[in-house]
Amino acid sequence: MTELSTRSAVHGTRQALAIVALLAFLLSGGPAVGTSNADETLSPPQIPKTGMKSGRLGVVHEKGAVISGQEYSFHPKVAFADDEGNPLEWKEFKKGDLVHYHLKQERIDFLVLVLPK
Repeated sequence: MTELSTRSAVHGTRQALAIVALLAFLLSGGPAVGTSNADETLSPPQIPKTGMKSGRLGVVHEKGAVISGQEYSFHPKVAFADDEGNPLEWKEFKKGDLVHYHLKQERIDFLVLVLPK
């Protein structure tokens, strides 16, 4: 093999590896932004029109919260929003906040932060 053909082979191999790496990156969903389910978390939730309850947040933790003295866990597909319909993240809720919530299978599937007016 000549020096020129060796260089061409190395260049071709590098180019193929770069293409494979780019394809793997794109197929994996590209760069993560925020949390792994950022698209789900920040899409506008379809808040139920009936069955909403109201209360004040007490203890808050990663998998649920106490609302007006009652402990609830989150439904796997829980949605968070403010009372104007804007999507929120759970970390934006604080102890003492007034909230509206909906239960599905005895777990919170919608939690709405009531904004001060």
